[in-house]
Amino acid sequence: MIAAALMMASSAHAAPTVHIEGHSTVLTLGDNAPQIGGGVGVRVGMPLNLVAIKLVPEIGITGWQDLTKPVGDGLLPPALLVPEAGARFSFGKVVEPGVFVHALLPLDGGGNDLGWDAGASIDVTAIPKVDFGLQAGVVSFGQAPALTAGGHLGIKF
Repeated sequence: MIAAALMMASSAHAAPTVHIEGHSTVLTLGDNAPQIGGGVGVRVGMPLNLVAIKLVPEIGITGWQDLTKPVGDGLLPPALLVPEAGARFSFGKVVEPGVFVHALLPLDGGGNDLGWDAGASIDVTAIPKVDFGLQAGVVSFGQAPALTAGGHLGIKF
């Protein structure tokens, strides 16, 4: 069934997209939830316009503020780099509600396990090649989850 849907995908408008996003931990849901603050990430994807939805397989990396490490003398707080791979699903043209899910691989030398994130988003396409939106979700690195919220800017090439 998935193969049939992918074969019906319209590639006429498919072009790479880049999403730049910023988010922050809103609430941790347990003592062993990820101790992360704000984060900035970038993802690259290739939209597939299926019959009623848009599927965007994507890969990227996010740098999260690592609250478990002491702040040094530098200008930036310690960071937890997290490569990720997953997909976004949305529908609509100007206003696009959607959902996302990613597998996460924290590069911290030990303390975090493989993880995941999932959530919902709403995008607005005000200019044909640019969209912006808000998102809220859950992130976990093999521990209790944390709730996150943020915004993003998408550029279509």
